[in-house]
Amino acid sequence: MNGYTVYYLHFEDSNFMVPAWNKRQDFVKCVAAKTGAAAIEWVKSQFDTPIKIMGLGVSKLEDCEICLKN
Repeated sequence: MNGYTVYYLHFEDSNFMVPAWNKRQDFVKCVAAKTGAAAIEWVKSQFDTPIKIMGLGVSKLEDCEICLKN
């Protein structure tokens, strides 16, 4: 299990042309997962609106807000 910091931006449309940055103030989540791909998929599943993944970083497990068991 590793800690991942997932950076993302909110958009209004699935083509990522209309930003929703003023409506949402969260742009990062810290997730404990087996792989970075699992952490990214979990973050994507948390929102109804489209988000664009901007990056993935490493973080300490104790800083993670969620721990994925799979």
